[in-house]
Amino acid sequence: MPGRIYTTPKARLAAPNVQEKAQLRERFLAWWHGLDVSAGQKETASKPVGSKAVEKSPARLDLTSRVKVVQAMWGEGHAMPCSTEFITYLGKPLRLNEKISALDIGAGLGGADRELCKAFGTWIDGLEVDRELVTEGSRLAKKLGMEKKATLSAFDPEIIELPERKYDRVFSKETWCSVKDKDRLLKQVMKTLRAKGELLLVDFVVGDKPGAKSRLDAGLAADGRIRDPWPASAYVDALKFNGLEVRVADDISDMYLQVIGTDLQRLHGALKGDPKFEPNEVLTRELTVWMQRIALMRDDNLRMYRFHALKANAPKPLSNW
Repeated sequence: MPGRIYTTPKARLAAPNVQEKAQLRERFLAWWHGLDVSAGQKETASKPVGSKAVEKSPARLDLTSRVKVVQAMWGEGHAMPCSTEFITYLGKPLRLNEKISALDIGAGLGGADRELCKAFGTWIDGLEVDRELVTEGSRLAKKLGMEKKATLSAFDPEIIELPERKYDRVFSKETWCSVKDKDRLLKQVMKTLRAKGELLLVDFVVGDKPGAKSRLDAGLAADGRIRDPWPASAYVDALKFNGLEVRVADDISDMYLQVIGTDLQRLHGALKGDPKFEPNEVLTRELTVWMQRIALMRDDNLRMYRFHALKANAPKPLSNW
């Protein structure tokens, strides 16, 4: 059992000092003056991962808070890279339908859950650590009339107690890497999954490149969100140890970078078209986090993986997707 295999230095959450502000400005300017965030990615015709046709951006983007900044970056209702095609592709192995109940651990603003509800008719309960995201996501769900179909609630992943045998599917995106006691959370997931349940994890992992862990410790020290990533093999071991059959464990980093690149290019175009735009600390810090993640992923120190696992008696998918 992998247990607490990897630990990272405590994230620096205090206000940036003079040197950090200078570094933030340098990274913002690098992005502003044409950093190609999507270069070097492989395109796969059979895997739809790009964003939809870019809609006309509003005349002015409100960038006064992190909740508003992340939506300017990734689209309304989203707190992380997540095009409609990408989230639909990720969820495809779960064979969602209107008879299935699902739990999303780390739902952000709930936009991905609402997309899945629209696509498959599934009922989804979303859990999110950030209460500010929960408040705004709940407002958006109510605005769309989806507050019952795709619920959103605040939770603490370290102490959460999930109900027994309530859900047919559990999925999580970009959350496990920030949880300290991953073993406990996985046991809670096993408790809440029904007899033929399935689990989908999509998250950052330590890359296979020699020295990746040391580089992550340094590179993610100021990230504040990716605190304790495991290597992909540790996830596979943990899933198997808890009685799950791992059907898919694949590196989707290239697809993920493509989604990031498309969205950041859209944001860049919107800001370039705003003659009154001036960078602020909220936007600059958020972009700096993602510039660092992109650099770590390109160097194979940090990767994005998808894990799909079934309880022993769950029906087998027709393919590994």
